[in-house]
Amino acid sequence: MGKGHGEHEGNTLKADTKSTKTINEKTVELTATELGINKAVTLNFNTKGITSELYLGALGHVVILDDKGGKFVHVHPTSEDKTLFETKFDKAGIYKVWGEFKFDGKVNSYPFVIKVK
Repeated sequence: MGKGHGEHEGNTLKADTKSTKTINEKTVELTATELGINKAVTLNFNTKGITSELYLGALGHVVILDDKGGKFVHVHPTSEDKTLFETKFDKAGIYKVWGEFKFDGKVNSYPFVIKVK
């Protein structure tokens, strides 16, 4: 009998060793305050001097999914003129973070894998 849909044998996510991603020649660097549980965490997406365009009313959008696929969080920006986002993690683990930013009329999705201790 096969594995259930929620089981991901052999597909373990590992935290990124690089915090910079380039998509369509636009680079974004993710930095964060301490990635701990049950406290406010600020995610800073540095767009390297290129201002992102408004997209659905904000300079960017962020979603976070835990490595088991059970916890989905849409994170709202904390600033109208900077790509800063604030969230809270209720358990330690590995999380996939996608930051979406619009440059030159095109939305780029930047994937990052982080570890919360």
